[in-house]
Formats: sequence, C-alpha cells, structure tokens
Amino acid sequence: MATFHFDLVAPDELLFSGEVDQVDVRGSEGDFGVLAGHMPIVTMLRSGPTTVHVDGRIQQFMATGGFCHTICMV
Repeated sequence: MATFHFDLVAPDELLFSGEVDQVDVRGSEGDFGVLAGHMPIVTMLRSGPTTVHVDGRIQQFMATGGFCHTICMV
C-alpha cells in the first residue's frame, strides 16, 4: 500500500507527524478516509475520532473541530 506524509496539528503542538497508510476523519459533510493520491480537499471537521493507520497499527486522536486539508502530490 502506498503511504503519504501526515501531520496532525493542535493550536499549540504537533500531535503526530509521519508516513501513514490511511487517515479517517469526521468531515462536516460526512466521514471519509484519506489514502495516498487523494484528491485535494479542504473541509471542516466535526467532533470525534481521527484514526491514523500505520503498518497495520491504529492510533486514534480525539478532535473537537478544526479542518482537514489534503494536497495531492503525484
């Protein structure tokens, strides 16, 4: 599976930074997953878990809002 670089940033600290397989978020228009090569998107986040998938391991972070910004770099 292709990986991509992901940063999870809080207002006062970097919570996660690294290569990931997939990230699942709760967008304002519904839940969605991001994979390598995902189309560019900017969306507001709803409160709930942000799930990070790395090498078969799952890490969850609780978000209380914010936004998701993806950039497709081919």
